[in-house]
Amino acid sequence: MDPYVQGYHGQGEEGVILAQKHAEAGINCIDCHDNGIEDKVQETVWYVTDDFDDPPLKRDFGNEMCTKCHKTDELIAKTDKGNGINPHDSHLGDLNCEDCHKMHNKSEAACMRCHDFDFLQTLPGEWMTKEEMAKAHSKANL
Repeated sequence: MDPYVQGYHGQGEEGVILAQKHAEAGINCIDCHDNGIEDKVQETVWYVTDDFDDPPLKRDFGNEMCTKCHKTDELIAKTDKGNGINPHDSHLGDLNCEDCHKMHNKSEAACMRCHDFDFLQTLPGEWMTKEEMAKAHSKANL
């Protein structure tokens, strides 16, 4: 039986999306998506009746999902460059991790919407460029 949702691994170059990077580090989907029995029964009904969303609807997990492993104070210390600019200590207050970090798509630096900091010019390949962000957001607003 084929899976009703295709995996996100092996879609392009190594480490392009966070789901793939997590898999490369030995962290599997179920480590974060630990559904209860009710969810599993509902998913089975959707699969058997061919009545599921494709692609699946986006679910909001909140920061608690990420901070089980990634500690906020450690992230702030790691990304502090000593110049008063720190993406993990934003002047906007508490942001959701998913405002920037996308598990199943390229990530996007939310601060890039307004700022042009030097570190934004050298983000790794799994991050959207300013042009990619503009294109993605213009499609979303159609």
